[in-house]
Amino acid sequence: MAKTEHRRWMIRTRLLGTTGVLLFAGTLYLYSRFLSTCPSVPDVKLNRIYPLNIHGWIVYLNQMERTGLNVIQGTTVACMLAFVLMVQFRPQVTNLLFQEVLK
Repeated sequence: MAKTEHRRWMIRTRLLGTTGVLLFAGTLYLYSRFLSTCPSVPDVKLNRIYPLNIHGWIVYLNQMERTGLNVIQGTTVACMLAFVLMVQFRPQVTNLLFQEVLK
């Protein structure tokens, strides 16, 4: 693999890793926000009927909050998994000049 392709690979890898970390931080922020703002008992009038267990504290979300949190968590897992796979299976930089000398 040429050096420019390797650089692109590394940039994509770092971008995925950074995105995964930022999304994870966003998930933690949402947990703390939900813990401080959402009711601890279901409220049918506000459609807050979806329980979220945060280390033993149960709060109730509406459908939009629940779906958004699930999407963020799923995207976080996908980014982190892609990052780990890209680091594990990264291509090696080949020195084309050195290979020609060996021929």
